[in-house]
Amino acid sequence: MTPDGRMRVQVGTYDQVGERGLPVLALSDNRDQIRLLLRLAGSNESPVLVMKDKSGRDRLVMGLGLGGESEEPFLYVVNDRGVRTDALPKLR
Repeated sequence: MTPDGRMRVQVGTYDQVGERGLPVLALSDNRDQIRLLLRLAGSNESPVLVMKDKSGRDRLVMGLGLGGESEEPFLYVVNDRGVRTDALPKLR
């Protein structure tokens, strides 16, 4: 927390079914909006990095496959209209 009482870094765990106990680290900007998440997610408990714009929308998401055995890396971007584009070629 900053001297003026703002929460800038949050560390915790999820409590939703299927993700219970998985860790998350969130960084917030000067407007108290979460701008970056680093977390473990999915049945593989895979690492995921999420970058958000100033409106709180996911704009860049990268990680390893959330389910299945391959854990293939993924990277996708979302434009300002909300259109998602995979930025990595299929590896198989």
